[in-house]
Amino acid sequence: MSALNCDILIHGGGPVALACAAWTLQKFPDAKLTLIDRNPVDDADLAAADSRGIALSHGSKLLLDTIHA
Repeated sequence: MSALNCDILIHGGGPVALACAAWTLQKFPDAKLTLIDRNPVDDADLAAADSRGIALSHGSKLLLDTIHA
């Protein structure tokens, strides 16, 4: 993997990470933001993954409420 040139790195592509990325870019539109998330190798990995639609911890909900996401 090559070195990343960014101001802000967000690891994860779930709903909280995406909301934080959106909020960050609203507050700092010139920031170089990089969002990384793992990708399954093939569809079989997707089938074996967690099948819940969404699961948020209480802390994640508070964060989303705070940034009005």
